[in-house]
Amino acid sequence: ALQLNVLTRITQHPQYHQYMTSLPPAIASDRFNWSRVAAVMHLMWPRLRTPFIVYLAVGIASAILVGLVSRLPFFVQLLPFALFIPCILFYIAPIFATCAMSGAQFTSLPATSGEKLVALSAYGLVILPVAVYAIAQVLVWITMFGDSCVYPYGSTVSFLYEMHPSLFLLNLLSGMLPGVICLYTGICNPGKKWKPALMAMLTLFALGVAGGLYGIILSVKRGFEAGYAAAQTGSGPSQADIDELAQDIVTGMFPFVWVVCILSLILTGLFLYMSYRRIATRQD
Repeated sequence: ALQLNVLTRITQHPQYHQYMTSLPPAIASDRFNWSRVAAVMHLMWPRLRTPFIVYLAVGIASAILVGLVSRLPFFVQLLPFALFIPCILFYIAPIFATCAMSGAQFTSLPATSGEKLVALSAYGLVILPVAVYAIAQVLVWITMFGDSCVYPYGSTVSFLYEMHPSLFLLNLLSGMLPGVICLYTGICNPGKKWKPALMAMLTLFALGVAGGLYGIILSVKRGFEAGYAAAQTGSGPSQADIDELAQDIVTGMFPFVWVVCILSLILTGLFLYMSYRRIATRQD
């Protein structure tokens, strides 16, 4: 009776006929097929259309806010507040993907586990996050480093954004960890939105606390060394000395950033594999 109820609900889905007719002939094949991924995403889209519009609207609004505060002398201090809501929505986007249909409906779809995971990841880790964050982030970069830069940023901020391309790419990929954990928790708890959101925020908080503690320890150490050197010479620190100390602290953070990024990337792969196994187990 349960199986019949599930099949009835799926066949009553408004996009079910289009989904079935768009599938390739070899439906029983275990080989990965992008046509089935597109078909699954097409079936999920009606439930994700509204969240996508909301995400895009928030992204545009945050970009406008960044543009408004960019001419203020304390723009850098206001930047976290301007991007706070897009950042939160960025990491909890997988919730909407995993809630696009019930667990029973998703399990009964004639597609492989890998194809279903790619469809969920495309919406939860790429499409929705890009919609809410990309426009504002691009505007931040243009404002800070464009030809018409309106604020005389110090070397420390520039140094943070002008990191080595390999480290920037690694940092970008490892930054997906909270979202991937949110995705895995959403797959394990279909229909329950608070658990995935909580796990994503706890992961983000743990990474922030770890970086903050290391930064405090490093700042105290380098600050003590600089203060002791200034006391030996009997001269107070100049602005150039302060800028040099700040950049030295940022440089000292890089080994820690490498370690955290590599560890986060490993955990990201692990949780993606666990997500795949969870979907596969339900289909067995």
